[in-house]
Amino acid sequence: MTGHRFAFFVILVFLSTAYANELFAWDNNVTHRDLSQYAAENSVVGLSKENYLKNLGCSAGLTAKFLWNNKIQSALLWLQEGAYSEDAGSNLQGFLGLARYNNHFHNPLKPWGRAGLNDLGYTGNSTILWSQYGSWQAGYIEGD
Repeated sequence: MTGHRFAFFVILVFLSTAYANELFAWDNNVTHRDLSQYAAENSVVGLSKENYLKNLGCSAGLTAKFLWNNKIQSALLWLQEGAYSEDAGSNLQGFLGLARYNNHFHNPLKPWGRAGLNDLGYTGNSTILWSQYGSWQAGYIEGD
């Protein structure tokens, strides 16, 4: 019986490590981009809904092309790139409060000045305030 338990344990460890990448849903190279695409396509911004971009003069909706920093791409790709850039920063920078992702939270039960992330040593500004102050963002990776 002991041999069977050991074999089961070895197989379990092997499968856990073989599929470890699939277990980590916070992969910034894929997850946040995909979530942003899904959110855009299934919101009032997407063509299948109220086509909010069309109301702003972008008749092509999420496929409308925009130029920024000598780069042209669709509104959807810009949204995905923005989501990727907002996750910029290493774990050390996050711990020091210097990563952009520290400012992705808002607790409506707290006063505005303390409504950001304040958990396990990580601190940040309320995402609602963060999004409105380019001067705050300028000092972080990727700038304003």
